[in-house]
Amino acid sequence: MAARSLLGALAAACVLGGVLCEPKCYWRSKKCSTLYCVEVDSAYLTANLSKLSYSYDNDAVYFPGQIKEIKPCLRFEIAHASIPELGDDSLPVSHLDIKKFVEINLRNIALESLGPNVFAGFVNVRKLFLDHNSIEAIRLEKLPMIEELDLSFNNVKAISESSLPRLPLKIFDFGSNQLSRLGRVTCNFEQLLELSLDHNNLTAIDELKCNTMLVSLNLGFNRIESVSNETFRSEALESLYLNDNELSNLEVGVFNNSGNLRHLYLHNNKFTQLNGDGFRGLSNLGVLTLDNNNISEIFPRTFADLKRLTRLSIVGNPLRVLLEETFWGLESLRYLDLSGMPIVYVRNDAFLGLTHLNRLDLYSTKLKELDARAFNGLHNLKTLNLWNSSFYLHPMLFEKLASVDNLILGKAKGFSEYFLETNSFFGLEKLKALNLSGMGVNSIYPGCFQGLTSLQTLSLSNNNLTFLLVDAFIGMPSLRVLYLTNNNINDISPNAFYELNQLELIYLGGNSIKELAPSVFNGLKKISVLQLSNLSIEVVHPRFLSGVDNLMVLDLNQNKIRELNESSFVGSPELIELKLEDNEITTIQPRAFEGLNKLFFLNLTGNKITKIASETFVGLRVLRKLNLAGLGVTQLARGAFAGLDSLLHLDLSGNNLTELSPDVFDNLTSLHSLDLSANQLSRIEPGTFKNLKYVSNFLINNNNVSVLKRNTFAGLTSVHTLILTDMNISVIEPDAFDGLNIVNMIRLTGNPIKAIKKGVFNDLSHAFFVFLNSGLNEISESAFDGLNSLAVLTVNRANFTRLKRESFKGIRNLKMLTLKDTRIGTVESYAFKADQNLYILNLENTTIDALEQEAIPPLEYLEIARNFSGYIHMPTQIYYNFSHLSLRRIAPNAFIPSNKYRPSTIDFDYNFLTVLENGTFNGVDVQTLTLNHNNINTIRPGAFASLRHLKNLSITFNDLKTLTRETFQGLDSLSTLRLEHNNLTSFEVGNLQGLGHLSLAYNKLKELPADFASLANLTILELQYNNLRKFNYIFPSLVAFTVQGNSLEELDTVYNSTALALVDFRDNNFSCKYLWHLLHFSVQNLLKFAKSEPVPGAKHYHNIICIEDDASKTDGPLESFLEEFNRTGADLDLLLEKKRSFRVGLQNVSDLIQNITDRRLIAEYNRSLHVKKHFDEVGQIGFSEILLVILCAISIVALLASSFSYCVNYAKRRRSLATAQSQLTLINDRL
Repeated sequence: MAARSLLGALAAACVLGGVLCEPKCYWRSKKCSTLYCVEVDSAYLTANLSKLSYSYDNDAVYFPGQIKEIKPCLRFEIAHASIPELGDDSLPVSHLDIKKFVEINLRNIALESLGPNVFAGFVNVRKLFLDHNSIEAIRLEKLPMIEELDLSFNNVKAISESSLPRLPLKIFDFGSNQLSRLGRVTCNFEQLLELSLDHNNLTAIDELKCNTMLVSLNLGFNRIESVSNETFRSEALESLYLNDNELSNLEVGVFNNSGNLRHLYLHNNKFTQLNGDGFRGLSNLGVLTLDNNNISEIFPRTFADLKRLTRLSIVGNPLRVLLEETFWGLESLRYLDLSGMPIVYVRNDAFLGLTHLNRLDLYSTKLKELDARAFNGLHNLKTLNLWNSSFYLHPMLFEKLASVDNLILGKAKGFSEYFLETNSFFGLEKLKALNLSGMGVNSIYPGCFQGLTSLQTLSLSNNNLTFLLVDAFIGMPSLRVLYLTNNNINDISPNAFYELNQLELIYLGGNSIKELAPSVFNGLKKISVLQLSNLSIEVVHPRFLSGVDNLMVLDLNQNKIRELNESSFVGSPELIELKLEDNEITTIQPRAFEGLNKLFFLNLTGNKITKIASETFVGLRVLRKLNLAGLGVTQLARGAFAGLDSLLHLDLSGNNLTELSPDVFDNLTSLHSLDLSANQLSRIEPGTFKNLKYVSNFLINNNNVSVLKRNTFAGLTSVHTLILTDMNISVIEPDAFDGLNIVNMIRLTGNPIKAIKKGVFNDLSHAFFVFLNSGLNEISESAFDGLNSLAVLTVNRANFTRLKRESFKGIRNLKMLTLKDTRIGTVESYAFKADQNLYILNLENTTIDALEQEAIPPLEYLEIARNFSGYIHMPTQIYYNFSHLSLRRIAPNAFIPSNKYRPSTIDFDYNFLTVLENGTFNGVDVQTLTLNHNNINTIRPGAFASLRHLKNLSITFNDLKTLTRETFQGLDSLSTLRLEHNNLTSFEVGNLQGLGHLSLAYNKLKELPADFASLANLTILELQYNNLRKFNYIFPSLVAFTVQGNSLEELDTVYNSTALALVDFRDNNFSCKYLWHLLHFSVQNLLKFAKSEPVPGAKHYHNIICIEDDASKTDGPLESFLEEFNRTGADLDLLLEKKRSFRVGLQNVSDLIQNITDRRLIAEYNRSLHVKKHFDEVGQIGFSEILLVILCAISIVALLASSFSYCVNYAKRRRSLATAQSQLTLINDRL
């Protein structure tokens, strides 16, 4: 099954992807097994179909002798092909039991003609698809069982009775051809049920009396001008498509025999008028479309016989007048759409008879006049859409529409309903929503809404109302929501809303009401939200809320109120939230909020109140939240917060307070949150917060308090977080934080505190986080005493000349100490906390000049973070990272000894160290020590003496010149020593006999010490780029050896080191003859050796440069090994199976032959050309050097000239290389 799906997808990809696939016919399984041919032509079918037999395997083509069991039915399909012609012999499938084929699909194969007997033998075919081709003439015979024939989308111009002899067709699709006359051909199909002749050129329809069983007939998109009463004789006809023709009238009795017709499509024709004669007999019609004709008149009772019609579509006609009883008889119609037509008048009783109509759309018409009697008979109408019309809305217009519950009104552009008269909506007793937005209304007469007893939502937004009269809204006892936004209302009469007893929401925003008079909202007994924002209100009279007994939210934001007088809000005993932000209030009279006994939230932010007077908030005994932010308050009078016994949240941020009287908050005994941030407080007197024992959220940052006095925060016993950032604090007196018993975090960043003295943090026994300010330059001894729970301490942007002894003593539970962007001159002994509780020291962008004796504590982890993300990835082993600290000196015994924690790695990379003193690393036991990228020029004897377990030492990129045997005293366990990139001229082995890896690369060594041979355990030796002239040492364990860039003329080590596997001897002074023998030995012994890019004009082997002498008299070219490879080729597979470890060696041989045969270098290479890293070895320029420069210039010119020839011959040489590589084998029996 998977194979079949894959092949089907591949066939689709052949076409969609533009990929040319091979022609193929194969079987695939569907409901019936399908013989599927793809990318075939007529010749392929003729030649191959006769060979094909049954199969259900998608991937196989079975030939005679491989017959499998077949399924009950077969299909034949050709796809993704171009077959212009199919002759009578083009489908040779008679050997496949042709009688079992039930369907043939030849659609979209560019077919132009086919023989009349091409389907001979397919006697049981039921379905034949020939659509989407280019057939111009058709003749089909010998299809006695055909039921469905699709000839659509071809180029057939004519068919006759002889073209399609009598066939038992039930479905015939002949759409989208070029047929101009039908004739009597359909009489050959007496059992026809569905006939499609759409998209042809038919101008008339001959009799279809032979087709008495037709159920569906599609004649759309032709040029038919008329149909007679003899055209449609089938009493079974249910669907008739006559759309998109040129019909202008219907003859009387045309549908006399079509009593069963359900769907009739007449849209896009040329009807100009309709009368009742055309639709007689259609008693069962359910759908009638007449859109986009030229109908300008519909006679009364035209649809009288269409009693079962449920859908009538008539839009897009130039209908101007609806006459009386136009829709009589359409008693089953539920929806009538007359929108978008130029209807000017609707006569009385025009809709009479539409007894079950639910929705009527008359929007976007040109109605100029409507009479209430026009709606006679619409007893069940629910929705009436009259939007974008210009008729006059006169009283009693809707008195006949008692069932309407949704009325949509809106004036056309340029028309306005200047006033709404009394009884304008009388009769709409079930109406629930009325939208009068944008009608241009500027006046509402009392009684206008009389009779709207069920109305719940009324929108009068975006009109031109300027005032609201008394009794303007009477008659709507059920109204819940009233929209009056964006008018020009500047005056509301008292009692204007008096009868709206059920109103819950009123929106008045976007008007210009300057004054709220007393009792202006009287009667709104159930209103809960009153939206009065952005009204330009200047004056709020006392008792303007009288009668609004259930108001809960009052929004007066963004007005121009300047003063709140006494008892301004009396009359709203249930008010919970009062919004007064962004007004122009400068004065609040005492007891202005009296009577608001249930107010929870009061917001005054964005006003201009400079003083909060005594008793300002009297009466707000249950107020929970008071927002006084950003008012510009400079003074809080004594008793300013009197009466706020239940206040939980007070926001005084963003004001201009400079001081606080000690008793200002005495009455706020229930307060939980106090925000004093962003003021100008210059001092805080002790005792100011003495009664605020429940405050847990306290903000006082961004002020100007230079001194925190003793007991400044006394009373704030519930505060968890103390934010003191950007307060200009320079001095913190001892016990300033007394009373903050449960504070867990203190932030002091952004202050100019210079010194932290002892006693500052007394009583902060629960503080978990402390963040100190920038600019610190002194931390006194035991400055952090009292911080018994402190886990995280952060010091930011400090500048310590000396970090004094026991600066962090007393922090017993410290987990992380962060010094960020800080400069430290000297770290004294025990400056960092050193006890049994280890911690993380994070030095983020911090520098330290010197570490004194016992300055480095035993830590759990030390991290130098350049861009700290807030999270340190803890390694599995203890790791000290002192890199990038700018360290210049480490004193002897700088590490405090610890037997509990032993770091695995200590990293001093990228510092400025110059000398390592005796005892520098005493007290620490480590396995890896790195001192790379410093300026170390001296290592005192005994510097590493205590590192008995050190295994890896790296001192690269320094300035070491001489190392004696005493230098590495004590490093008995050292296995790896890296000293590359120094200036070493001498090196003594000393006690380093256990070394396995030694790197002395990139130094200035001319010779190695006599005891160098004692390094018998060496496995890796790196000596590249020194000045060595001799190297005759033998190391039996040596595996990798690098001596590139020296001045060696011989290298016997390669011959005598039996374990050697990798070697790099490039860029030495080997003669070409010696190099040839060296390479010969390396190849024979399967050594992996380094290669270089060729140097133009240089003599080389295997791209390894050599010095020309008598090298031309070598023992023979390396290419001679190819003959030996060929002779031993037969043994290759067997030997490789036995000696798999030699495969790497064989690859070396392959690489060697490739490089020898892949390049032809010209010119010669002089001994003096050898390039050294250290230029102090170069003497005076001799004749050979001058000659060399000349030769180089000639070589460059010659190389450019030979480039073209090289490119031409390159491909040929690559083919030669491939041949050589394919013949590689073992060199001799010694392998």
